[in-house]
Amino acid sequence: MQTIVINIPVRDISQNIELLKMLGFRLIDNEKNILSNGQVILRLSHRAFFEKGFFICTDDFENQIAQIEHSGLHLNCKYYTKKEFVEGCLLDPNKVFFGIKKMDKRYELEGPVDTTIGNFTGLGIETMDFEKTSDFWEKIGLIFDPENSKIGHYHKLHLNGFSIVLYRKGYIDHLFHNPAIMFKDKNMHKIIDNLKDKGILFRYETEINAEQSGAIIELDSGIHIFLHKDNS
Repeated sequence: MQTIVINIPVRDISQNIELLKMLGFRLIDNEKNILSNGQVILRLSHRAFFEKGFFICTDDFENQIAQIEHSGLHLNCKYYTKKEFVEGCLLDPNKVFFGIKKMDKRYELEGPVDTTIGNFTGLGIETMDFEKTSDFWEKIGLIFDPENSKIGHYHKLHLNGFSIVLYRKGYIDHLFHNPAIMFKDKNMHKIIDNLKDKGILFRYETEINAEQSGAIIELDSGIHIFLHKDNS
């Protein structure tokens, strides 16, 4: 059993919780500021050491740590509770956080799936070095998906339904803060219009043929939520 949780450092917890509720998320743990929309789980914190990225909360902690260390990667830090090793952390070549955490509470994607901002498609990471970054994430355990990649431009990797897309720096022609949380929908123009009606402000918008094809919501610490039109 394992659950993937995205770390989001913010400046104002209450303000960001209210914003995320407007985007279709619901608070599932008041103590740890954890939210879900039935597609993805987010954890907010304003602590100085809270990193941008994600962690796997697992009941197979020891084996997964051993596999990572056996692959040749070295943990940047270890956390202990009552002398028990409970979390190991690394940073990818682009300073994106990854952690393995011993499961102390089960967080599952339960309840209704909310598509207020579309369908969650994973985390986007902009990189100067595809080979080094891909190698890191494959050692973590993600699987390269050649059918949904464009060599030299973007690489997609996945793990149990969770995806990371690596983009060559400069390939995306708008602001890109690592890592970006990505959503897509065929009717993204309607979603963007609905969000505007709610009073949501965007950091960036793109328009094609007078129809919005994408937008960026920027949280107060610079985290980006990408909303893109699904042209597949």
